[in-house]
Amino acid sequence: MKGNVRLKTLELVDRLLAEFRGEDIAYCHWKSTTNLTASLSGETDLDLLVSAEHRERCLALLDNLGFLQADDSLDLPLPGISHFFGFDRSSGHLVHVHLHFQLIVGDDLVKNYRLPVEGIFWASAKTVNGIAVPAPEVEFIIFVVRMTLKRRLSSILVRVLFLLNHPLKSLKHLVGFAPLVLNRKAQAEFDDLSSRISEKELTRVLCTHFPFISPDLFEKCRLSLLGKGHRLAWIGVGNRLSRALVDCRRSSGFAAFGKMFLQAFRLRIRAVAARTGFPSVQRKSPLSGGRIIAFVGGDGAGKTTMVKDTAQWLGRYFSVRTLHLGKPNKGPLWFVLLALMRVRALFPGKTKDSFHKSVRYWLVAYYRHRAFCRAVRLRRRGRIVLLDRVPLPDSRYMDSPRIACVAENRGGVIRFMAAMEEKWHRHIKADDLIVLRLDPEIAAERRPDDDQELLAKRSGEIWRKNWPVYNVHVVDASKPLEEVVKQVRSHVWGILARKNKVIELLGPAGSGKSTLAEELRRRFYNFHAVLGWRDGKSLFLTTIIKRLPYLIPGMLQGVPLSHLKIAISTETILKMLSPQYRRHYVHGLPAFLEVGPAFLLAFLEKESARFDRRWLKELRMLLKKSIDHFVWLDASDDLLMARINGRSKRHRIKHVSEGDAKRFLGDYRQCLRELVGSELPDAPVTTIDTERLSVAECADIVARIGQYSL
Repeated sequence: MKGNVRLKTLELVDRLLAEFRGEDIAYCHWKSTTNLTASLSGETDLDLLVSAEHRERCLALLDNLGFLQADDSLDLPLPGISHFFGFDRSSGHLVHVHLHFQLIVGDDLVKNYRLPVEGIFWASAKTVNGIAVPAPEVEFIIFVVRMTLKRRLSSILVRVLFLLNHPLKSLKHLVGFAPLVLNRKAQAEFDDLSSRISEKELTRVLCTHFPFISPDLFEKCRLSLLGKGHRLAWIGVGNRLSRALVDCRRSSGFAAFGKMFLQAFRLRIRAVAARTGFPSVQRKSPLSGGRIIAFVGGDGAGKTTMVKDTAQWLGRYFSVRTLHLGKPNKGPLWFVLLALMRVRALFPGKTKDSFHKSVRYWLVAYYRHRAFCRAVRLRRRGRIVLLDRVPLPDSRYMDSPRIACVAENRGGVIRFMAAMEEKWHRHIKADDLIVLRLDPEIAAERRPDDDQELLAKRSGEIWRKNWPVYNVHVVDASKPLEEVVKQVRSHVWGILARKNKVIELLGPAGSGKSTLAEELRRRFYNFHAVLGWRDGKSLFLTTIIKRLPYLIPGMLQGVPLSHLKIAISTETILKMLSPQYRRHYVHGLPAFLEVGPAFLLAFLEKESARFDRRWLKELRMLLKKSIDHFVWLDASDDLLMARINGRSKRHRIKHVSEGDAKRFLGDYRQCLRELVGSELPDAPVTTIDTERLSVAECADIVARIGQYSL
C-alpha cells in the first residue's frame, strides 16, 4: 500500500467501516494491505480481524447490513473464522468479508497455529483510506511467519503426493536443484512491506509482542523467503519456527499431519470432480441452504441473458448450476420412443396423429420433471440452481401441459399420459420466480423473425397475468439492460438473504387454520403448509431405530400403532426443522405449518393416555428449538361451534351438546398453551382474533411475521 491517496471504495464497504467506527468495534484489515485498493473496491476479500469481545455486536452489524454467511463443505473448520457476503446495490458487486476473531496461521492444508497477539494489531492500527490497518512492522512479522510455515517439508511432501503443486518443480526444491522462492504476488507484498518498515521498530515489536520468536530466528526466516543462503535452508528454518511455536499449536504434530493428509485428499477429489463436469463443488453455499430460482418471461424478454449474468455474478463465490427446463436435456428414452414413433408413422394414417404428438409432449414433461428433481437434489446439497423457464399455473402457451389439448382420441393410454404430464408439471415449482415482464409490442420489435401471432400470445400471457403477491419478483424488461441487471441482482440477493422461518398455525377446531392457509396459498407462488416424514425418509428411519426402546413397550402396553406412527413422524419433522438440518428442508421460504408438531403433540397428550411421558417431554424440548413462531387463531366458543357444525366434513364435537363441546375446546386450548408457553411474556406467539379480523387481515399479519411485506 503506497502513499495515502484516497481509494475508490464501494458504498457498502464505506457503510460497513463507518458502522465499525460508530459501534467502537476493535478491528483492522490484518493482512495483504499492499493490495488494499482491490479489497475496498470489492475485487478481493476484506480480511478483518475483530476482537472476540465484540463478536455479537459485529455479527449483528453484518446482519443489519444484509450480509449473508456462507461456507464450503471442503473448507477447513477453523474456530473464529467465517465468510460473509454482502450486496452493494449501487454497483451491483458482491463484497466478501473474511472475518477473523482469532489469529490462526499455518499451511493452508491445516493452519495449525493460533497466535495470541491480536492485541498488538488493534493497538498499532491507524486509519488509512477509511479502514484500520496495523503498523507495517506488525504485518511484516506475521507475513514472514505465515510464509515460512507454508514452506515446511511436510507440507511440500503432502502436496507432491497428491499432485497439488507442480511435481517437477517441487522435486527440484526438495533436492536443492532450484531455490524455493516466493510467488510473484507474495514477493510484491514482501517488497512493499520491507520498504515501509523501520528496522528499529521491527526489533522492538518482535521482542515485546512476539517473545516466542527470537530476532535471530526471525532473520533466518526472512532470508529464507528471499532464497538466500543454502538452497535447502528453508527446511531447517521451517522446523525451527514450528518448534518455537509449539505452545501455539492447535493439534499435535502427528494429528496435524493426519489432518493435512486428509485435506489434501479431499482437495484432490474436488479437483477430479471439477474436471469431470462438477465445477459447482468448488464454491460456497449460503448457510441458510440452497435455492431454486426460476426466470420466466415471454420471448425476447431476456431470460437466457439474465440467467447467464446471474450465474457469472454469483458463481464467483457460490456453487451455482443452471438448468433449462424449457428445453431440458434428453436421454436414451427420448430417442428410443421417437424412433418407434417414426416406425409407426410408416403405417397409413398414423403420421403425426394425436398419439404421436402426445408421446412427444409426454417425453418433454418427463425430462422437465427429471431436470427439476436434479435441481431439488442440488438445492439440498446447498447449491443455488437457476432455472431458465418453468411451468406456470394456469398457463396456456408457456411450458404448460399439452396432451389434453391436442389428443383427439382420448383412449386409456392417452388419458394416462395426460394425467402424468399434468402431475409432473404441478410438481415443478421453484422457490422464487423472477418474472421478466415485457410489452408484446416491444417483444415483436426485438424478435421480428418469430411467428408474430404465437409471440403475441406468449408475451401477452406473461404481460397480463395477475401474479401472486409473494415469492414472485416482477422486473420491467423493457428498461435498459444495465438497469434490468441491477434489479434482477437485487431481487436474487433478497431471495438468498431471506431467513427460513418456520411458523405454525395453532388454535382450536373451527378457529380458521385451513381458511387462513388457503388464503396464504393464494398469495404465495410456492406455499408450504405441510411438511411430512416423507420429506426426510433417512431421518424417519434413524428415528425409528432410536425409539425402539419406546416403541416395543408402547405396543405391549396397548398404545395404538397410529399414535406411535404420529410420534415418530412428529419427531422426524422436528428434527428436519431443527437448526442442524433446517437448511436442507426449508429453503429460504417461510414454512407455515397448518398441521404442525405442536398440534400433533397436543393430540398425543390428550388422546393417548398410555403414551410414554418421558418421550413426550423430549419432544416438547425439541419443539422449542424447531419452531420460530406460533400464530394462535381463536374466536368465541359459540362461533367455533357454529363453524364446526356448518362444515361438511366430520368432527368429533360436531352436533354434540354445548357443554361437551366447550369442555373439549377448553381442554385443547389449555394443552396447546402449555406446549407453546403462550402465557409466558417472552413466548414467540402472536394471537389473532378470527372473529374480529377478516381472512385477508389475518394473512397480512402472518405474512409480516414471515418477513414479507407488500
